[in-house]
Amino acid sequence: MEIFSKKEFEKLAGFKGENCVSIFIPTHRAGEEVTSGKDALLYKNQLQKVKGILLERGMQETKVREYLEPAYKLHEDSGFWRKQLEGLAVFIGEGHFSYHRVPVSFDEFCSVTTSFNLLPLVPLFSDDGLYYVLAISRDKVRLLEATRHYINEIDTEDTLQQGIIEVFKYYDFETGGVTNQSSSQGGGFLGSGGALPGGTQGGGGVNPSGNRGGGSFHGQGDNKSDKLRPLIIEYFRNINEGLRKYIHNDRIPVVLATVDYMHQMYEEASNGFPYNLMKKGVTGNPDQLQPKELHKKSWECVEDYFEAERKRSREAYQELAGTGRTSYDINEIVPAAINGRIDSLFVADGTHTWGRFDVSNQDIEIHEEFEYGDDDLINKSAVNTILNSGQTFVVNREDIPEKTVNVPMVAILRF
Repeated sequence: MEIFSKKEFEKLAGFKGENCVSIFIPTHRAGEEVTSGKDALLYKNQLQKVKGILLERGMQETKVREYLEPAYKLHEDSGFWRKQLEGLAVFIGEGHFSYHRVPVSFDEFCSVTTSFNLLPLVPLFSDDGLYYVLAISRDKVRLLEATRHYINEIDTEDTLQQGIIEVFKYYDFETGGVTNQSSSQGGGFLGSGGALPGGTQGGGGVNPSGNRGGGSFHGQGDNKSDKLRPLIIEYFRNINEGLRKYIHNDRIPVVLATVDYMHQMYEEASNGFPYNLMKKGVTGNPDQLQPKELHKKSWECVEDYFEAERKRSREAYQELAGTGRTSYDINEIVPAAINGRIDSLFVADGTHTWGRFDVSNQDIEIHEEFEYGDDDLINKSAVNTILNSGQTFVVNREDIPEKTVNVPMVAILRF
């Protein structure tokens, strides 16, 4: 089952059309809702609402059936409904159909506008914390993106150096430096048997203190260890060069998962990149951790960080109120979000404001009720804040930090 990724979020956010359909329903992994078909019935009800909207807009019934055909086929797939998570999101547009099973429950909701409504998916990427897990072992490197709700491995095999053996090829153990010559010697490292370059023997594993077998792996004053240490540092630096393709935001936390003694060495090699490397990491060989366990352990490393971020943003809003750095005016928030001027946005869960935004003159038109051609301006603000590397917190209405007026969203501005 594929996990909904940030890349897919960005793709959906960029889709535009006359009749962009968004459907959200809560689903269940097991139980009566699955066996009795209740989840499928909820979906069918939302699909019928969408059909009614399209007919009201003048679309011919045969065209409606054709437009929604992939969605109807999904409803008829009994096997599909037995493989759900907590929520299902479905998106339909001209030439586009996609569905996403996610570990977040939704309220039943559908809309047909000029873009997809992604607000219910926002907590996957901001409110509950998007972070990376960098899992390094002797044989491979994995980069995973995660939130409180899920963890998903990114395909980096062709980008990140896979294993310490790649450093052996270009390392001169006589001089302790990188060369242009490939070493003909292979061997084990960090727990494998066999001879290492330079005559060091690979033992049966490295314990947390850094000892291998009867000798010290990186003890003080050990000549062999002194030679291996720069090799490991070089390995880490090569990894970091590849990571620059994926990690662009200096605020997204990175959790390191590797054996204990390598954490300090990685910090030495990182030289400030990854930008937001967590002090606390996951210790042990990550290859021995199932994704579910790695997810649990890594979230424990960042949970306090994200809670502190929410608290910081709340306090910052109250401190900056009245200085021009905050806003609860939707006429200011929407263009600010689109132009990348929002640092943090608080949105009241379940709220919608219909209207239109004219990019050319930055004007906003707000309607009391939905009109054909409208967008959900709250959705537009939340999505664009995330796309521009800001934070969006979806909260209960009483948790909006602005207390002087009753508004659906407030923002802290970057400038």
